[in-house]
Amino acid sequence: MVFINKKYGIHSLNGPLSDEAANIIYDLMDEKEEEAMTQKTFTEEQYKAITDCFDKLRQDYNYGLLNSFLVDKLQQELSGTVNTNIYWPEIVAIANPRTRESAHDQFVEKEKK
Repeated sequence: MVFINKKYGIHSLNGPLSDEAANIIYDLMDEKEEEAMTQKTFTEEQYKAITDCFDKLRQDYNYGLLNSFLVDKLQQELSGTVNTNIYWPEIVAIANPRTRESAHDQFVEKEKK
């Protein structure tokens, strides 16, 4: 069942959200959108950490990209490197071998020489 906070339009699968919680999520999403407009999301080092981590987990466990066990392990491994809660769609795009190259162009800062 999906719960919707009508004031902020935030959807939740875990139960109803208070206006305060929905406002915090709304503000985070707004900040993320503003940041996305002004800069890339990841450094080259973070990109490499995401791809290396996913490739190692995929090799060790041979699970698909969105297998719940693999998702948990990926989030645990990356927790000190990138904010997996805010940037999960971008992380999945980078981890996915089929979208990795275009995700690199879209989300990774170019190194300055």
